Amino acid sequence: MKKNLLIIIAAIVSTLLGFIIPLLNVDKMLPNDWDYFNALSLVSRSAILYFKSFPIHNPYACGGLDLLSNPQTIYFSPLFLINLFMSP
Repeated sequence: MKKNLLIIIAAIVSTLLGFIIPLLNVDKMLPNDWDYFNALSLVSRSAILYFKSFPIHNPYACGGLDLLSNPQTIYFSPLFLINLFMSP
């Protein structure tokens, strides 16, 4: 009886450790969304300020991505005006 209880406790502890240890390295597990969104805003900002054109295409990511049809772009938001005049 005591041996079965020790096996159950060992299984529970090892399972908990298997799920808790990756949570300690959360910053290394995340897919770095900050870099992606920062790149989107910088490309949109540079297209408007430096090239004087509407940002339709991002030639720097993955061989070229459409910005106009990307729902994650920020330049249709009113907050993009803040991004234009204050560098991210």
